[in-house]
Amino acid sequence: MRARLLVLYSLVVIFPVFIIGIWVYSRSTALIEQESAALISNNLVNVSDNIDNMLRNIEYISLPLLLDENFQKKVSLLKHLDNTFSYADFEIQEELKHFIFNMSFSSPYITSVYVYNPYSDTMLLSAGNERVLSNESLHNLPWFSQYKLISEQGTRTEAKWFASQAAEKNEDNNKYILCYYKPLIDIKTGKIIGVAFININEAAISQLMGRMKLGKTGYSFLIDDEGIITSHMDKSLIGQKASDYYPYINSIIDEEGGGYYKHAINREKHVISYYTSPLYGWKYVAVIPSSELTSGSFLIRDFILIIYFLSFVLGILGAFLITRQFYQPMETLLSHMRYVENGNLSKLIQHKRSDEFGYAFDRFNEMITKLKTSIEEVFMHNLLKKEAQLKAIHSQINEHFLYNTLDCIYWMSRVYKVDDISHLVSSLSKYFRLNLSSGNDIVKISEVVELIGYYLDIQKIRYKNKLSVDIQVDDSIRHCRVLKYLFQPIVENAVYHGIEKKKGNGYINICFNKVGNRIRFQVTDNGAGIPNQKLEKIMKCLEKDDLPTGDNFALQNINSQMRIFYDNDYSINISSIEGEGTTVTLEIPILDEMEMKQSV
Repeated sequence: MRARLLVLYSLVVIFPVFIIGIWVYSRSTALIEQESAALISNNLVNVSDNIDNMLRNIEYISLPLLLDENFQKKVSLLKHLDNTFSYADFEIQEELKHFIFNMSFSSPYITSVYVYNPYSDTMLLSAGNERVLSNESLHNLPWFSQYKLISEQGTRTEAKWFASQAAEKNEDNNKYILCYYKPLIDIKTGKIIGVAFININEAAISQLMGRMKLGKTGYSFLIDDEGIITSHMDKSLIGQKASDYYPYINSIIDEEGGGYYKHAINREKHVISYYTSPLYGWKYVAVIPSSELTSGSFLIRDFILIIYFLSFVLGILGAFLITRQFYQPMETLLSHMRYVENGNLSKLIQHKRSDEFGYAFDRFNEMITKLKTSIEEVFMHNLLKKEAQLKAIHSQINEHFLYNTLDCIYWMSRVYKVDDISHLVSSLSKYFRLNLSSGNDIVKISEVVELIGYYLDIQKIRYKNKLSVDIQVDDSIRHCRVLKYLFQPIVENAVYHGIEKKKGNGYINICFNKVGNRIRFQVTDNGAGIPNQKLEKIMKCLEKDDLPTGDNFALQNINSQMRIFYDNDYSINISSIEGEGTTVTLEIPILDEMEMKQSV
């Protein structure tokens, strides 16, 4: 029992802590992941704004120069160096180079500026010692092929940013660049007279994106509106189609705005955050493993494990103490129940508890006390019953002899005409016949009245004219059944202790009345009465549960019979004035046949 209580309490305490811990950990992990992803998305927005501002500033810087009428005129006159190259051509090239050289220094992000005349297939550059690229060098520029592609697509009039590999020879070994392609349109004719290429170092973009905290293995990259990687930690991927390396990009390539979603990469869950630039339509993408994103939850996990361990230890300890608190008083109760089982009713539980167990102990002690009292009462009742049965058996031995003898005396008194003796013998014979016949202890009130009448007839003959009797019976209770031997002893006491000690005539009044659902039997005499001190002694004896002894045997016997038969639902009262008389009153409940059988 104790082990089961210990296990049950431990489960009740520890299991909810375990479930709550798992829920808190999973919930906190999800919240941390959500908040971290939202933070990365916000960082992408900031990075996008910074890069957009940088690129837009470069575009704004180039506008005044590219729209300059003198600059456009000189671009249209740009020629390759050849045998016919004149000093005037040299001056044009120097002026143009001065223009684009100043432009390249207008922003720290610009690495080089190229101006191209498509009609003469001539390229002027701002960096290096060469003024003009040869046709061979021009067509070998990696980003120049992008221009050719743009030209073939018929979008030459639109400005565009694209990523490419730089010409290492002429751009200070900046291997990867972001190139701004800007057609030069004659402000007078509206015709394209040339193209400007403004190159910035991709490292500037990468540096801004690298400011985001993406854990140990997280990374970010930038793709343009056509899905081409523009910036990446792995420089070899710049200029490549993003979907070829990151298939999951296809799910967001057409998405606007930003957000994040989860995706398994190499069987490991990753959180992919993205944001679309509203200015250029480029997508900023950050990829980070969920395990790194939620690394802060490991502290929560460890804390929960510590709490769980402490809860486990405290739960076991608490379970032990609580089960001990419960089991110890239960063991005490069980041990005393074993005493009762073995017949020991004197062993009461000694305690000082005021809780529920204390209440149970008190009720147990009370139950044992009542059980002990009931057993003693049943024993006494059986003892009295056996005594009465022995007396009845003893009387029945000589019953026929007594009846025959009394009958003989009766007829002899009739022959010799002695009427007093004849009447006495007749009453005595009837009295014995009613008292001894059938052996029933439960009789009707009418039979009790008849028995008392025969007894008083005998006493009247004995006391001659000294005794007068009045018996009153409520007809509604004549059929009620009562104990046969409750009433005559009280009448006997009235005769022997009252009338016999009185000088002069004596009077006894006997009443059987119905009071509510109870029977009241009252005997009043005008005899010698009882002294107050003796009356108090008698009443104290009646309050005790001792066996009947001594002078008050009759009253104690009556009291014991009523207590056993009526289960304390009775009353007995004695009032007396010394020299004037005594009144004895009994009140008992009216019982039906079923209740009579149960009481017997």
